[in-house]
Amino acid sequence: RRIAFTSDRKEACGVPAGSFIQVMNADGSGETRLTDNEEREIAPSWSPDGRRIAFSSQGDIYVINSDGSGQIRLTDDDWSNYDPIWSPDGSRIVFIADSDNHRNSEVYVMNADGSGRTRLTYNEAGDRNPTWAAVSASPDLPTATPLPTATPTPPASSRIAFVSYRDGITEIYLMNPDGSGQTRMTDSGLTDYRPSSSPSWSPDGRRIAYSSYRDYNREIIVMNADGSEQTRLTDNDSWDGHPSWSPDGRRIAFSTDRDDPDPDDIFDFYSVYVMNADGSGQTRLTDTETSNYGPSWSPDGSRIVFSSNRDDPDPTDYLNIFNIYVMNADGSDPVRLTDSEARDRSPSWSPDGSRIAFVSARDDPYLYDDNYIYDIYVMNADGSGQTRLTDYKTGIGTLSWSPDGSLIAFSREEGEYNHEIYAINADGSGLTCLSDNPLWDLSPSWSPEVTPGP
Repeated sequence: RRIAFTSDRKEACGVPAGSFIQVMNADGSGETRLTDNEEREIAPSWSPDGRRIAFSSQGDIYVINSDGSGQIRLTDDDWSNYDPIWSPDGSRIVFIADSDNHRNSEVYVMNADGSGRTRLTYNEAGDRNPTWAAVSASPDLPTATPLPTATPTPPASSRIAFVSYRDGITEIYLMNPDGSGQTRMTDSGLTDYRPSSSPSWSPDGRRIAYSSYRDYNREIIVMNADGSEQTRLTDNDSWDGHPSWSPDGRRIAFSTDRDDPDPDDIFDFYSVYVMNADGSGQTRLTDTETSNYGPSWSPDGSRIVFSSNRDDPDPTDYLNIFNIYVMNADGSDPVRLTDSEARDRSPSWSPDGSRIAFVSARDDPYLYDDNYIYDIYVMNADGSGQTRLTDYKTGIGTLSWSPDGSLIAFSREEGEYNHEIYAINADGSGLTCLSDNPLWDLSPSWSPEVTPGP
């Protein structure tokens, strides 16, 4: 058994040798120098089979054989890469990389040959000191709580529609569930910086409804999934947004401020409406002079969940207390599901109908300032079992379940001028970034699983 370590001891002639990798037997005997460079070589890490050692040198990760031979450089970029740690099976190495003088270090993983570099964490703070869990626990230690299962692989035939500002104007894009194949689907030709928003898939995966800024107000548009045949469904002087398809594809619920009793004041009151999929038969479902918005259908089509401030003692107050409500699909029998003193919004029904995910600012320690900090919650369909899934301390956008209910996609604020699309497991584990560009990516909407064919 041997021990690898870093040494900056001097040579016998008194000339500094720098920091180099050294090994010795477990009793301290047999010290042997493995590297012979003038660079700073630190953080040695043994491979599980004891045959190789990974280490960092001058901002890159290297690996050598345990006798000092076969030195190979694994990283070669402008980032600072350090603290390599082998996976228990020896196939991968987790490490830290940063490009801002250690002010924004992130956790990465790569294959043992340096290929397949993948970023694991995304935030504006420092993430450091990664370590792998052992394959099995020691019999002398208490059994640990099982770790969450790995992120399930979503159906290859599903896609995610989202909104992006990457081209200097918000348009609708599509991507695969792993973030690949990002393609722009709309070209509004408008100059307003947010012309398109809130995409929603039809149940057959063939069409997308979304909100578009036309004639200086928002209207509901529907198009084919390839971006063709864009058709305007609403046409009025009010704001129409947040479209949501019914499970049978025959109707679309949406939010509108057309019933605002005083549209010129600073307080916008929204109602939930429903219309046929061709835009006809527009019918008001909520009848309160408060805000009701963000509808989401139950999978059986019998109910609609939404957010409202109808029970706020002062709905014109700037802070606005919003809670999650559910009503029958005809607008009858509204029932309050959450009882928050903050903002609960963006409800999304799980595909099996048993749960509702939503966003809440109830844990914001600075609730009364102008910038809300949201987290993702999930509850049973009757409002019981409300559970917090995230603790990101930042802004969270709308939510969308994967077709099999194993994942939740959402947008997260990444600084003042950037949001990215993420996915987590339905238990809150397994955070994965799906989009990665310096401007806004918002409003993800997961398509149903579509059977290939015409």
